[in-house]
Amino acid sequence: MTLSLPFTVLAFLMALATAAYSQDIRRYGCLPPAEVTADITARELASATRACMDQGDPRRAVQLYLTYSSFVLFDQQRVKDESAHAIVGELNSWIFTGYDFDQMNALKLWVEQLRDPQGKFLHETCVDIKAIGHPIYRPDYMIKRGKLPRKSDEDWMTPDFDTPTAWDKALHEINPCPRP
Repeated sequence: MTLSLPFTVLAFLMALATAAYSQDIRRYGCLPPAEVTADITARELASATRACMDQGDPRRAVQLYLTYSSFVLFDQQRVKDESAHAIVGELNSWIFTGYDFDQMNALKLWVEQLRDPQGKFLHETCVDIKAIGHPIYRPDYMIKRGKLPRKSDEDWMTPDFDTPTAWDKALHEINPCPRP
């Protein structure tokens, strides 16, 4: 049995996906870790991660993905509207969708190296992320996805947000970067 969606439903879903990924962003190719700065948004890093996969560089894709992940986890902590956090799942799916078996296997090799807590690859990647520091941009890509009514343009942040604690949590408690 084959299921198919009516064209209007499919068009609606495509429009939603396009809106999530084509917001006003700077376009980056496959960035080397040394070129990533704290003002590059998590949404832009997702695009750069995908660019690495597109050009056949799974090692750099995994490095950028961990950077993206650290940034997006930081953003989730500071954006108080939890409905806005849905974009994280959408971006995660979008980053690695559409690749063939060989591309995914090449990616898995680097992911496995990233999972080794004593590994050189994880250590180097985490040193690079720590050198960048926490995001310094306004996370509009996430704020705009929120559904809660807002009273001002500045009421998006979690009250009493603690930047050092949130960055530490993103790097070490949620992501696998070892503590020094």
